[in-house]
Amino acid sequence: HDTNTSQIISADMAREMTSMLIDVFKPGGTSASGKPSGYEVAGKTGTTEDDSSGDNRAVRDWWVIGYTPDVVVASWEGFDNANSDNHLEISSGSNSINTLFKNQMEDILPYTEQNQFKVKDAATRYAQKQQQQDESYLGDDDSSNNTVDGIKDKDGEGDEKKYHHLTFKVLLVQGIATSIDALSVGFTFVEEGYNWLGSLVCSLIISVVTFGICITGVLLGKKFGTKLAGKATILGGTILIIIGIVIFVKGMGFLPFLK
Repeated sequence: HDTNTSQIISADMAREMTSMLIDVFKPGGTSASGKPSGYEVAGKTGTTEDDSSGDNRAVRDWWVIGYTPDVVVASWEGFDNANSDNHLEISSGSNSINTLFKNQMEDILPYTEQNQFKVKDAATRYAQKQQQQDESYLGDDDSSNNTVDGIKDKDGEGDEKKYHHLTFKVLLVQGIATSIDALSVGFTFVEEGYNWLGSLVCSLIISVVTFGICITGVLLGKKFGTKLAGKATILGGTILIIIGIVIFVKGMGFLPFLK
């Protein structure tokens, strides 16, 4: 049969919602006991209060709706018309609906394609983000390793990436690694006949540009998270490699027209 579909939320939004809803079936979640053994699911639980019974523990119905990339399952227990004699009790904990959902899922999921979510649960992602805030995304002290890591992490996921603390030593090494080409710039100042004052002005201009680019990275990071970190590392590493090759070729005199 023909099926007409329309997208109502973005893929990013769906991924974020799934990340949060996976935690419903994690320890501490409202359906932790409803998690099917051996499977990861996402979903939502709910109850409908019954005000007509006069019992503040009474509910008319409760339900669990869960899904995987392959299937959606809804489990429900309740009454169409609840009253003082016909209602559910919160004191019984909604364990019965969790058990029903779990049994249904464990009967159904073995016959699905068993595709996995492409996002981790929100609690895990939050813990990793907290760790990353205390550590540096600069990676190893070797800039070439940063470029390789950026290529490996080309999609900017970065969840599994190991980070190092931004200690003075790390910053010092990174400053030397990223500014080693400044040595050749110094020779250029001498070649152009700049005095100390002229060299200082040129150095300040370079510092301001570097600061501006760094702040741009901070602003982009706050807006887009670390998704662009891998691409920025690749771009920066590539530019440094190109600059290094040009300086080497020029210094060796292979291409006289570059002088």
